[in-house]
Amino acid sequence: MYELLWLTLALVFNLVWELAQLGLYDLSAMHTSVAYAVVHCTLGDCIITAIAYLIVIGVTRSRPRPYTKPWVGIAVMLASTVGYTALSEWRNVYLVHSWAYAASMPLIAGIGASPLLQWIVVPVAILVTVRRLKP
Repeated sequence: MYELLWLTLALVFNLVWELAQLGLYDLSAMHTSVAYAVVHCTLGDCIITAIAYLIVIGVTRSRPRPYTKPWVGIAVMLASTVGYTALSEWRNVYLVHSWAYAASMPLIAGIGASPLLQWIVVPVAILVTVRRLKP
């Protein structure tokens, strides 16, 4: 069950990423507790992963497989997740003010580099891990 393994790894890797990048956000600007924010964002990351997976299926017209032509699927996933994250970060930081960046957050065109990098590192790490766990 490739999909279940992918989503389980997405949950674990994104939780680790969310915890690691906490210091890059201005936590005093958050309208919720830190614990709630971490859980909320991690679950959101899993939803983003699942939707990106469905986009990959739609674009490639096949279920992504980690062992045959995996890089086509991962390229589509990266494009969709990085694109969505850029829009979401911009909306939540500058329009809705759901959260704010700390001074230590590196920015790319005004968007936090850490959340953008997350959607490059985590999907590739999941793919590499799934391929290494090949039965």
